[in-house]
Amino acid sequence: TTSMIGKIIIDSLKIETFETLIIDEEFKQFNDSSWLQTSNLTFTAQQEIIKKSFVDKKFGDGYISLSIIYVVFCLSNFAAPGVVSILGHKTTMLISAATYLLYILSYLSPTPGFIYTTSALNGIGAAFLWTAQGDFLHHQSGTEKLMARNTGIFWSIMQCSFLCGNIYIIFEWKGKKYVDSEMRTQISTILAILAATGSGLFLALK
Repeated sequence: TTSMIGKIIIDSLKIETFETLIIDEEFKQFNDSSWLQTSNLTFTAQQEIIKKSFVDKKFGDGYISLSIIYVVFCLSNFAAPGVVSILGHKTTMLISAATYLLYILSYLSPTPGFIYTTSALNGIGAAFLWTAQGDFLHHQSGTEKLMARNTGIFWSIMQCSFLCGNIYIIFEWKGKKYVDSEMRTQISTILAILAATGSGLFLALK
C-alpha cells in the first residue's frame, strides 16, 4: 500500500507546501541562486518556477523511489540465497521486514535523502525476505501437495493487502483535493503499526 500511494503522498506534500510556502532563509538562498536561470521570464513566472523547483528539490519524487527499490531488489537477489543460508530464515525475515517498516516510516518525514535511502534498504530487504519466505515454506511443507496448499494460503493472505489498504484509502481519502499532512501521518502510522506487528510475528515461527 505504501509503495502504491508513495507518488501521490509526495505530490500532495508538494502541493500543500507550495500553497503554504513560507519565505524563510532556506528559500531565500535557493531563490537567489535560481534567479539568473529564469531572468528572461516575467517576475510572476519567475517566482512560480522558482517556488516549484524549491518544493521539488525539497521532497524528491515517488517514481524515483520506486525505481530505486526495484533496481536494488533485482541486484540483491543474487546475494539473497547466501545471506539466508548464513543468517537463517527467521533472522533474515525479521531484519528484512524491518526495512519495510523503515520505508513506511520515511513518509512521516519524506526528504529525498531519507526516502531514497530507505527505498534502497527496502530493495535489499525485499530480495532477502522473498528468498527466506520461499525457502521457509519449502521446509515447512513435507510434500508437494502441502507445498502447493501452503503457497496458495500465503499468496491469498498477501494479496489481501491490496484490498485492505486500498479500501481504507477509498473511503478515507474520498473527495479530498490532496493528501494533507494529517492524512499522511495517519496512514503512515497505521501501516507502521501493522508492519511492526507483522515483523514481530516472525519471532513466533518454528
